[in-house]
Order: sequence, then C-alpha cells, then structure tokens
Amino acid sequence: MNLEELRKKLDEKIPRDVISLRDGGGNRKLSYLEGWYVIDRLNQVLGQGNWAYVTEEMRLVHEGEGPKGGFVAHYIARVRLEVPGLGHCIFVDYGYGDGSDKFSPGKAHELAVKEAVTDAVKRCAKNLGMSMGLALYDKTQENVDDGEAEPAPAPRAVAQAAPKPAPIGKAAPVQAAVPSSAVSEAAPEDRDQLNQMISSMAKVAMAKKLTTANELRKQMKDKWGKDAKEDLTDAEAKQLYAELRGMIA
Repeated sequence: MNLEELRKKLDEKIPRDVISLRDGGGNRKLSYLEGWYVIDRLNQVLGQGNWAYVTEEMRLVHEGEGPKGGFVAHYIARVRLEVPGLGHCIFVDYGYGDGSDKFSPGKAHELAVKEAVTDAVKRCAKNLGMSMGLALYDKTQENVDDGEAEPAPAPRAVAQAAPKPAPIGKAAPVQAAVPSSAVSEAAPEDRDQLNQMISSMAKVAMAKKLTTANELRKQMKDKWGKDAKEDLTDAEAKQLYAELRGMIA
C-alpha cells in the first residue's frame, strides 16, 4: 500500500456501530471509541509491528477511599506514539484513568494505570486520521458512516447448528467452537474486563460485517438460553469471548 492509499484508509469514515456513548455534562451523551477498536484499527491499516507507543510518564494524582468504601486511584499518563512508515510520525499526548476495587488497592491502581495509558494512546491515534477517532471531534459527525449494513455472512466461529433447549431442570450442553485450553488462555479472568472485551470485539465483528447484534443475541439464546452477556456464567462468557476472537482474527 502506497502512502496515498494509506492516508485514504486512515481517513475512512467510522462505522456508527463501533461508537460507544458515555454520560457528559449537561445531560449530554459523548461519543468515543473503545481502546480495543483503535488498536485493532491501527493493526489493520498500518500493520502489526509498523507502529509503537512508549509510556513516557505515569503520575498518580489521587488515591484513597471511595465514596462507598473500598479503594480508588487516579492517574495521568503521557504516551508517545510512533509510526515510522508515515515519515516517522511522532505524536505525544496525555490520558486519564481511574480505578476502584472493594478489597484491593493494588487492583484499583492497576485499572487506573491501564485506563490512563489506553486513553493517551487513543488521543495520540486520533491525529492519524478520521477513522482513528478524529471524526468524533466534529459535532456534525459527517465522517461517521450511518449507512445500512449489507446482510452479514455467517460467523466463522459460530456457524453451527444450535443445540436444542434442554428440558427444564437439566443443563444444556455447551458446544465448544475452539479448544477449552484456548478459551482459558485467551479470556481475561476478571469478569468486568471480560464483559468489556466481549462488547468491544462484538462491535469490531459488526463493523467488519461478520455478524449483527440480532445474530449474537440469537446465538446466546439458542446456546445458553440467555438474553445478555451479563447473564452468562463465567464459562459461557469465556466461550463467547473465544468465538468472537476467532471470528475477527
């Protein structure tokens, strides 16, 4: 891919399906891209190994007890993003992260540090083009793609006959799309992180038109009798994580 083609890819529109919303001031909803999507986009456009980031500074700004007990921590990180293939572009920016945990101050600090780095990487990446998040800084969002998605092909990892619902009082067997060892190695152990990763990968899969939200909901209903990822057991959630990972690999 030559430089002109690369720049066109970087400035492609962002699919509406991959944009998340969070509460902002004045009862507004703010649009943002999750870290998983931005890193995947960097790999897809630039190529794995053709970009890198370095955490230059990590500063603790507050730690203490949370409003409802437990521990909280707040960090600011400075990150440098380098892209040698674009004339050795270098971008430096700051990110913020906070973390909380009911029992472990170390876990609160870990979550805050990770969030601060991810936020800084995303802020650096937006300088590369519209598809990396810059489009969301425009209030009109004219570089967000609201087009109707074409019919999605059958998902690779879940294109199998769904098991019949088990009789009441009996557990339905779970069909493994990948070896159980791969599931345990790939999936995060923390359930909140696992649910977040499932949401992120589902958005990537939908952006690539590999599946739809309705198909994913039907898959969970057919296989496990559940309507949402939060209702899945840890084993079922890890299975869904592995299937989504295989789908977008």
